[in-house]
Amino acid sequence: MNVIRIIIYKIEPFLNRNRILWTLLFAFFAYVQTTWAQWTGSGTETAPYQISTVDDWITLCTNVNKNSSNYSGKFFKLMADITVEETFNGAPTKMVGRGENVNFRGTFDGGGHRLTVNYEDNSDENACAPFRYIRNATIKNLHVTGKITKNYKKFAGGLVGVAYGTCHISNCHSTVEIVCHDGDCSSGGFIGELGTSNDPDDTYIDNCFFDGRLQGDKSNKWGGFIGWVEDEPDAYITNCLFSPAYVYVDIEGSKTFARGDDIHITNCYYKYLLTDAQGATKARDMDNETLRMKLGEAWEVFAGQVLPVMTPRPLNNGMGTEQSPYLIATLDDWHRLCIPGRRHRGRKELPISRRSHANRRRFA
Repeated sequence: MNVIRIIIYKIEPFLNRNRILWTLLFAFFAYVQTTWAQWTGSGTETAPYQISTVDDWITLCTNVNKNSSNYSGKFFKLMADITVEETFNGAPTKMVGRGENVNFRGTFDGGGHRLTVNYEDNSDENACAPFRYIRNATIKNLHVTGKITKNYKKFAGGLVGVAYGTCHISNCHSTVEIVCHDGDCSSGGFIGELGTSNDPDDTYIDNCFFDGRLQGDKSNKWGGFIGWVEDEPDAYITNCLFSPAYVYVDIEGSKTFARGDDIHITNCYYKYLLTDAQGATKARDMDNETLRMKLGEAWEVFAGQVLPVMTPRPLNNGMGTEQSPYLIATLDDWHRLCIPGRRHRGRKELPISRRSHANRRRFA
């Protein structure tokens, strides 16, 4: 018996050390598997991480919210339309970012796809949006639709809850219905709030379109694009269109594009006025082609709407060969002349009011 006790005494430290080693190894492999091994792609600009399913989206949310990575310098691309739904009372699990220091800092390319969200926020915390908190991030080519309900607090956004640092939102489309509680909701069609941080705080929104809904008959202090801009940040909104499908709010303290100071509006248009045009131009009486021309080359007319160009849209007829050229039958087809090296044939007379300089097409 004494011999057994001596043997156990001698090998116990070795066993304990190995237990610690194995625990550390398991923890490391679990971290690697959770943080990096879940997506196709390598996170570079030429091979971005691919978000193809709802599970991929939730993995991004989990990794950022647990502070596993903020993905600074990394690139993501949405590869398909996805729908994300969540009703919550505490911390959400299907939104990206958790606070001023736990947020997304990469580049997210929507690829022209649709991110449909259905969020109902019953928590006592600020910020409700697909990208709840971002810092020094870029989001582009994304169409967000669905519904966001903020029953308490502030800063609901169709795309971003709170943005810190230098952020870029470009060629995005928000068709989100945002519903807020009574009183000050400080919410916007794209961003809830531009917050103050130690980084340079300039946010740029270019070539973006809001045609969603703003609701809450006793809610006030809305911004068509940005709900509230803090003292330090500057907001630059350029070549954008505010054309909500429906507005049923108390417009007290609201602004057509953004609330706060240091807001710079350039070449923007509106079809609904939230008390103050902020230097933007009324577009209600403009036809689609006139409005598209005024907004610039990053816009197109498609399916009867003026939209920001996200990805080249396919032509519907023909193969693009000499024997079977693409057929240009409508103004929508005309604006989709974006495939190099193809032949096109006009099918009928069109009231073309401008030339396509970018690709210099020849017609048969």
